[in-house]
Amino acid sequence: MTAIHPATLKFLKDLAKNNDRDWFNQHKSSYLTAHQNLCDFLDRFIFTMSKHDELETLSGKESLLRIYSDVRFSKNKAPYKPRFAFSLPRATKLRRGGYCGVVKPGESFLAVANNVFISVRPFFDYMSDVLTTNANGQSLFEES
Repeated sequence: MTAIHPATLKFLKDLAKNNDRDWFNQHKSSYLTAHQNLCDFLDRFIFTMSKHDELETLSGKESLLRIYSDVRFSKNKAPYKPRFAFSLPRATKLRRGGYCGVVKPGESFLAVANNVFISVRPFFDYMSDVLTTNANGQSLFEES
């Protein structure tokens, strides 16, 4: 599985410390590299999840939410959100709910939204393996 690279997490840490337009414009290439890394990771995640569930969004790029903040009505005027977030709704009206997640150093998570009872323990055990290790059992989130 495509890993979330340490450079992606480093970019998000640096963005949290330097959340202004000048810094972001100077590091736009780092952002684009990190964005592509997340798109690749989510493409593989969607491919894996599609074996077990029917998802509406079939592209990692389409599932990513904006990194730009809408500061018009916010007290927090930081122009960027120092995280990558995604949303994967389930396909058709018969399959309600979906998956969402955030990739942020020290605060990453995956959430399942569903209005019916599911046995979540086996699902989370499986997803924990899918999200945190590759085929060789190595962590996908190792920081350098």
